[in-house]
Parts: sequence; structure tokens; C-alpha cells
Amino acid sequence: MTVAVLTFIAFLTVFHCNADNLPPPEEFHYEWTNPITLKLIWKEPRNPPDSCEILYEVKSLLDNSTKRTPETYLVYTCPRENLNIDHWTYTITAVGTKNCSAWKSITPVTVNVSSQMPQVDLVKDFRCAIDQDGINCSWIPVQVLQNLSYCSCSSSVCEPVCNQPYSIENRTGCDIDTDSPLSGCYFEVRSASEVTIVKPHIELHIPELNVTEEGHKLKLTWTAKDVGRDCRFFVLCYTECDRNEEGLNITGVTYEMFYNQRCQYTFRTRVLTNSFCPPYASKWSTAVTYGINKLPDRTLTVVTIIIPIILFVSVILSCYCFKKHSEILCPNTPDPSAIFKELMELNGNKEYKSEAKRLYRPMPEVIEKCKISIIADNSDNKVY
Repeated sequence: MTVAVLTFIAFLTVFHCNADNLPPPEEFHYEWTNPITLKLIWKEPRNPPDSCEILYEVKSLLDNSTKRTPETYLVYTCPRENLNIDHWTYTITAVGTKNCSAWKSITPVTVNVSSQMPQVDLVKDFRCAIDQDGINCSWIPVQVLQNLSYCSCSSSVCEPVCNQPYSIENRTGCDIDTDSPLSGCYFEVRSASEVTIVKPHIELHIPELNVTEEGHKLKLTWTAKDVGRDCRFFVLCYTECDRNEEGLNITGVTYEMFYNQRCQYTFRTRVLTNSFCPPYASKWSTAVTYGINKLPDRTLTVVTIIIPIILFVSVILSCYCFKKHSEILCPNTPDPSAIFKELMELNGNKEYKSEAKRLYRPMPEVIEKCKISIIADNSDNKVY
């Protein structure tokens, strides 16, 4: 009896252990439905548990993203951001969601994906510019192109879009006829023998900068395409008198700043979008210069430094000359009371005599004596 019970318990244990593992999906593979759309396909597990609802968890080892689906397929549009990656891996696991508490997933099944199109250099520097008239793309051709198709990640389709092709210098371009947004898009480029996918560098048109002088200010205005008006802003970089460059973020299309007429200004600008729009930007505009650098005005320096020095030296010299010639400039004037006292006091007053000695006394004049001679007149015997 005891042996039978133990055998029955062992049988249940083995059966329960085998039932813990969910069987994996089968025939996991992939196919490319177009150059940017990847479809992963598999079959249901063999002999799944009764009444156990299963979801399939698919993980991309390229970016570690995970998706779950009850279907036996999963579609990835634009599965890779970096087109230089040609191989990556997906894993799939069966996950029980309802009436599967005693069941667990086992080791996932993997599939290695290869890019449908090898990354070959058919074009270089593929750029697209956006304005109110539409989209214009240009590139530097490496091989002669036969066709250019626009592939939208949102619609999973690729369609020819190149209108009015043109060539300027070493670049080729055309107008893009599409209403789909350029964010999250690719272009399928075909030559006579090869085909590849390129991701464009999207940019806004370069704004035109104008500088005018109004009084003591400079007025800057931008002529920009009417695209993203509600979410764009301008970056203005400028130098003044060859100083370090300064930068400003401006939301409007005009800006005023103080103008130093003795300085030369150099301006350049670009337009970008903020977080409310797709991240687009333009190239820097051509530098615009205004004014000329002039030598600094030294008049104020002369007034504030040289003139005080001259005044200081003049005061010192004046004091010296006044002190040296003070007896001439300011002679000692006799006291009038001393003269009056000399006239009124007695002769015996010693003080008076001492003061009198210092008074001016004129020197006596020499007077010649007059001699009169009598001359006799013989004729008349008269005396004169």
C-alpha cells in the first residue's frame, strides 16, 4: 500500500514538472514586405495547455524594445535607426496570461535578421529642405540614379516622389511630391544595378539677415520661410569690436541693440524648432558685418589726466614765485602813525628820536656865493 502511494505521488510530481514549461512557438522566421517593413512570423506552440491563453513576447536585441501580441506575426516599420547595421536578432517567448498560473516560459526562440538591401554608396550628403512651397531634396551622386522613392514609416509604403529634377554644380536634386511628414522617413535610391535606403538630413531654409542703423541702435530683421512659425526660434551670434562671440535666442523676426559707432559688428544666424515640433534646424547664414573699428577717443583721457597735472604744476610754481618775491609783491608800508608822532612829540623824547632817525632827511644843497664886481667907466665915471 505504501509503495503504491509513493509511486502515485512521484507520477504526479513528474507530470506537474513537465506541465510547468510552456512550449515555444515554432517556425520563427521573417520576411521583408518592402524596403522599410519587416514582418516576423511564427506558428503556435505544439500541444499548448488547455484553457491557457497565451501571448507572444518579441524582443529586439538591437534596441532592447519588447512587444506583446496574441497574433502569430508582428510587423516592424523602420526597424533600425542606424542604416549601417546589417544584422540584428529578435527573440520570441510564449507567455501565459490566463489560467496559466502553473506554467512558465522557457528559453526563447531566436531569429537573426539580415537587411534586405546592403548599404552601398549610391549618393552622399542627402539633404532635404522644408519651406511653405514644399520639400526639396538634393544630394551628391556617386552613381547615376534611375529612381527615387519616398518611404514613410507611418504608412509602410514607398512611392516615387521626385519631380522637376535639376543639377547645380556637383549636386543633384528635385522637388518631393508628398504630403507625409519627413520625420521618420527614408528614401529608396535605385541605380541601374543596385538599390539602397538612405535617411535624409532634414533642415530648414537658411534665414536671410538684414542690418540697418536707426539712431543709436542697430535693427536686425530676418527673412525666413513661413514654416513652423509657432514652434521656431532664431539663434543670433555676434561679435563687437573683435570681442568674444555672444549668442541670443530670439522668437521674433526683429531685434534691436545698442550701436557703438566705433565698433565693427559681425552677425550670423540660424533657425531651429523647439520641443513642440520635429527637431529641424537650418545651416548658419553667411556672416554679415556692419561698421568699422576706430581708434578710441583720447580726448576724455587728456581732459581727466593731463589738465589736472598742468593745474597742479602751475599752483606749485605760483606759490614758489610768490614766496621768493614777496617783498616786491607785498612791500612793508610805513606806519602813518609813526610819522604823525614824529611831528607832534617833543624833541627830547628818545623814542621819538630813535624813530626820527629812520625818517627820510634830504641832503643840504650846495649854494654858490654870488660875487659882484664893480667896473669903472672911464668915459662917464658911472658905477653900475
